[in-house]
Amino acid sequence: MSDGITENDQMMYVGETPWHKKGVKLDRVATAQEAIEASGLDWPVVTEPVVTAYGKTLKGKFITIRDDTKEPLGVVGRLYEPLQNVDAFRFFDSVCEDPGGPKYVTAGSILGGMRIWILAKLPDVIKVTNDDIVEEFILLTNGFDGWHPVELFWTPIRVVCQNTLAMAEAGMTNLNGIKFKHIGAWQDKVELAQQALSIAHAQHDHMSDVIDQLVSYQPNVAEVEQIFKLLVPASETAHSQTRATRLRTELRKLFEGGAGNALPGVSGTGWALYNAVTEYTDHAMPLHKSADMDEKRLMSNWWGSGMEKKQDALNLLVGVASGKIALPTRIEESLDILGPAATSAN
Repeated sequence: MSDGITENDQMMYVGETPWHKKGVKLDRVATAQEAIEASGLDWPVVTEPVVTAYGKTLKGKFITIRDDTKEPLGVVGRLYEPLQNVDAFRFFDSVCEDPGGPKYVTAGSILGGMRIWILAKLPDVIKVTNDDIVEEFILLTNGFDGWHPVELFWTPIRVVCQNTLAMAEAGMTNLNGIKFKHIGAWQDKVELAQQALSIAHAQHDHMSDVIDQLVSYQPNVAEVEQIFKLLVPASETAHSQTRATRLRTELRKLFEGGAGNALPGVSGTGWALYNAVTEYTDHAMPLHKSADMDEKRLMSNWWGSGMEKKQDALNLLVGVASGKIALPTRIEESLDILGPAATSAN
């Protein structure tokens, strides 16, 4: 077993087998009860005082323990109130427009239960073309390790290649979602949590506008090359130049022939450029080889560097498509556009 997916972790999913290629497959979206049973999340978390090997109890410190395996998950303070998995599903049901209805497409745990996630499908979709559909979801993540809060956020996924997308920051007045600390009564947070659905509706409208902009943008060959150079800048070292050239070549291939990018209305557009980045990040971007590569890729695409790369690409493409960003006449101007973070070809 890997460091991330242990023998005490399980998941459920609907449709194609996801990231770590394990779990219970269901033939349709699940209700909360079906999902919690299939994902193996029907275990409670208890807290116990921290006691040293010498019998001394540490004041104000507690250990979170997964009750079925008796494994410790983290150290927390006296105000910590765990959101139990069963309550997380109930909490989630109250957020969505179809309380109690079937909506869950995947759920599970990693690190022996330190972190759990629940992904629920929303009824809205964004129709790019008849064959290119973006479905919308709300993701709930929770941590029992003392570090991670409860988070609910909206996430769109392109059906044709199961790529997770990012939201362009430009023009947004709402956040992607909300966070809660593990303090206070959870029932008091239901009304606040329902804001996640309002945020999802706002995100839907904004993302629809963003996609329309990208579909309408038809870059010429020179513009495509400049965009790739902006997305993958390189220093003057031979190693950096080689890596940048390799990555730009990968992106060019995906732009021209990636999943769904040859579809009428998609081919040759700014939307196809963005899809090239998301497909590379979600499925092809090299990771340090290890037994838990699939789990690392999921974490990267939902929370880490993968999502950041997609966000940077989307902001750039929206800026260029809208005319707010002018493509540089020489590559030295690239770093001025992307900022100090654009320093490598990773």
